[in-house]
Amino acid sequence: MRVAHELSFDTEYAYRTEDVGILVPVRLSAGGNFIDFDARVDTGASFCIFNRGYGEALGIDVEAGLPVQVGTATGMFEAYGHTLTLTTLGHGFDVMVYFARDAAFKRSVLGRRGWLDQLRLGIVDYEGRLYLSKYND
Repeated sequence: MRVAHELSFDTEYAYRTEDVGILVPVRLSAGGNFIDFDARVDTGASFCIFNRGYGEALGIDVEAGLPVQVGTATGMFEAYGHTLTLTTLGHGFDVMVYFARDAAFKRSVLGRRGWLDQLRLGIVDYEGRLYLSKYND
């Protein structure tokens, strides 16, 4: 049985389909400091996890955060959670994000907790289009 659903979004973003993954601009803010970079949308990631250097650039003592063990297909790694402001495409949230313990961890991903759970998300990959709205808007 087919059921029609209608969703509305207030933001449309064109991303490059040639890139590995869907990259979106991110701003992290804490204590009056901010840093801008691109992160990958990862609907399979449990958390928003960022390069340790971004936390250090914000003046955060990374390892003073809430520790968590993160499992991936290639193994486990440690990260530390901090509550700060995460903004993507004009949508900002005060949420817990994580910074990898190992400085060699260079990926930055927007995962389910802290990003996807704050939004309505639509993707039309064939056209390179991402649609966003805050969940409660």
